[in-house]
Amino acid sequence: MPEHHHIGSSDDPPRPPPQAPTLAGPVDFAASVTGGQSEVVVAVSGEIDLSTREPFGRAVRQATAAGVSPVVIDLGEATFMDSSGLAVLAEAYRALGEVPGALVLRHVRPAVRTLLTQSGLDGLVAVQDPDDTDARGSAPGSGTA
Repeated sequence: MPEHHHIGSSDDPPRPPPQAPTLAGPVDFAASVTGGQSEVVVAVSGEIDLSTREPFGRAVRQATAAGVSPVVIDLGEATFMDSSGLAVLAEAYRALGEVPGALVLRHVRPAVRTLLTQSGLDGLVAVQDPDDTDARGSAPGSGTA
């Protein structure tokens, strides 16, 4: 007579427990805050997304708390930004009193510029081209940089 095996019987080899999905940590992310009397700069490198929102937010909050205007977010080395990064920028704009020119984005890559335009944030913050010498960049609401 053939043997019948039940699923999960003691004759079955043990199965490894299911793996829980993991979120990639901020492997390639860094933010530094430097400042003087005329501006505070947050230089960012790597991806700005859900996994890096907290360290990015801490750096931006440190800059806005310095009491110096403008606060410049240098995105020249940022390789990606999603809505998590936009949320941090919107919080910074509010923390700076929603004053035109108080928050400046510098060295913005085309994909991030598109995200800013689609969200409408480009009308609230100054976006500075790499060759601009004026720290205020484009006038908020002008749609140009």
